[in-house]
Amino acid sequence: REFSSKEPDEKEFKDKPGLSKPQIVPAKQGGNRFVWNLRYPNATEVPDDTGSMGFASGATGPKAAPGSYQVEIVNGGTTLTHAFELLPDARTGSSIEDYREGFDLALQVRDKLSELHEGVNKMRAVRKQVDAWSERLDDEGVTKAGEALKDRLREVEDELIQWRAKAGQDTLNFPVKLNAKLAALIGSINGTEGKPTTQVREVFDDLAGKVDTQLKKLDAILKEDVPGFNAKVKAVAADAIAL
Repeated sequence: REFSSKEPDEKEFKDKPGLSKPQIVPAKQGGNRFVWNLRYPNATEVPDDTGSMGFASGATGPKAAPGSYQVEIVNGGTTLTHAFELLPDARTGSSIEDYREGFDLALQVRDKLSELHEGVNKMRAVRKQVDAWSERLDDEGVTKAGEALKDRLREVEDELIQWRAKAGQDTLNFPVKLNAKLAALIGSINGTEGKPTTQVREVFDDLAGKVDTQLKKLDAILKEDVPGFNAKVKAVAADAIAL
């Protein structure tokens, strides 16, 4: 990981999965301490989601496996680099390879959770645009097509995320969905010091398959239903500026 007194450029890390953004160390007089929590970046989030993660609302970033790492301190034009070793817990009897298998699986789960949340974010962006056009045009055909499109999107969203939950206790009334189950699975993997069990792998395969099924449905909606709605909007031939 790299530590800097200059705010990092977000674009530099946007398309590099698994790469940690540099942390900012305060430039205060005297000694400054930074504690690494050993975690890689979290999964993509759903910005307006407040409670659907339920019991799995903790950090979802995979915990780093034992191995060789390095820290960089950048101060102006000077860069200081120091290598260090992250050691396995000798009491567990797990090898570095066992830890690596757990990390690799946790990373796969995190990436699948990111795919899921990116799909949810895309659906919600489409729905907001549908509502905006329906309100602006006030056309029965456009409104009807928009409602049909939103209904199809909601069917997919209902399987991916518990959008009705607004607080952790809401999951007592509304069941957790695939995103919360994936997040809980990361916690389960990170809570084990070593090689993941066969059952954990089977759970991930099952959840990943269900997520992929819903994302394929979403892809079909975006390719088929969205163009249909766009055609309805174009047919109205609305003015660019509505008075």
